Amino acid sequence: MELLRVQRWVASTLALTVAYVWSSGMVLGALYTIDQSRTGAQIGILSMAAVIGAAAIVGVRVINGLSILTPWLLAGLFPSAVGAWVLSGR
Repeated sequence: MELLRVQRWVASTLALTVAYVWSSGMVLGALYTIDQSRTGAQIGILSMAAVIGAAAIVGVRVINGLSILTPWLLAGLFPSAVGAWVLSGR
């Protein structure tokens, strides 16, 4: 592999991992640290986590020089979707 391709793979992996850990931490914070009576705050934090997840996918696409609009953007919403599902089941 050429050096530029390896650098893109490493940067993409690092960006996606950091953003997903951050997004998942926000989801856990919304579910377990905020008082259950403050549903609006929980929804707000889940929304911010969704934006961060989608931004991670956009960042990976930009690093690799690909189109930003892609069905993969839905993968960025996955942590928030799981959090919303857990939140609605309480």
